[in-house]
Amino acid sequence: MYRDGARKSLWQQEVKKFDLPGLADSYDVAIVGGGITGYSCAIQLQEAGKRCIVIEASNTGFGTTGGTTAHINTFFDASYDQVINDFGEENAKKLAQAGKDALEIIKSNIDKYQIQCEFDERVGYLFSLNEEQEKTLEKIWIASNEVGVAMEYTPDCPFPIPHTRAVSIPGQGQFHPLKYIDGLASAFNSKGGHIADDCRVTDVDPSDTHLIINTTSGLIIAQHVIYATHTPPGVNILHFRNAP
Repeated sequence: MYRDGARKSLWQQEVKKFDLPGLADSYDVAIVGGGITGYSCAIQLQEAGKRCIVIEASNTGFGTTGGTTAHINTFFDASYDQVINDFGEENAKKLAQAGKDALEIIKSNIDKYQIQCEFDERVGYLFSLNEEQEKTLEKIWIASNEVGVAMEYTPDCPFPIPHTRAVSIPGQGQFHPLKYIDGLASAFNSKGGHIADDCRVTDVDPSDTHLIINTTSGLIIAQHVIYATHTPPGVNILHFRNAP
C-alpha cells in the first residue's frame, strides 16, 4: 500500500489489491473514497439491497485511514468544552453520541464479519503537566461528563511521564485499522459490491435520471454519489481545517 504522506505508515504492508470491475455498469450508489468511512457506508448500503461501487483514487486505506493511530476514541482533538463553545451543548452531545455509535458499529462489524484486526477494549487517559494545564483538564472533564462521555480523575496513570493530574476515560478501544477495513472491503466484495482502485473521480455530471461519474478509468453511472473523502469538492477553494 502506498501512502499520501512522506513517512511510511505502520500498516502499509497490510492491504491487498482488488480486481477492477467493468465500469460500464449502472449502480444505485457510488461511494468515492476507500477508507474506513467509505467501506463502513458501502457495506451497510449493500446489505440494505443497494448496488454499490467504492471508487478509490489510489488504494484501500491510502488517505487518513492508512496513516491513523490504532485508537478508537469517544473524545476528540477538539475537546467537548471547545465544541460547546463553538457549536452549543446540543451539538456537542450529538458529536459525543456519534463517537459512541462509531465504536459500537466497529465492534458489531468485527463480530458480524469475523474480522481479525487485533481489537481490544482500552481505557484512555489525559493528563496535565502544570497548573495551567490543570485548568484546561478540568474544563475538559466537566464538559465531557456534561455530554455523556464519562471521565474521572485518577491517581493511577500508566504513562511514565511526570504529571500533576490525570483523568481516565473508560470504554475506548484499539485495533489494526487496515486489517479492519480490509475485512470490511472483503465482506462488501463478497456481497456483490464492486471496488475500483486506482480510479480517480474527476467530475460528476447530473442528467435527468442519473449521475454520470467521470473517472480516470471511464464513465460510471449511478443514482447517488457519496463523498467519503476529506472535505468534499466544491465546499471551499482552499481547505485548511474542517470542523466535524
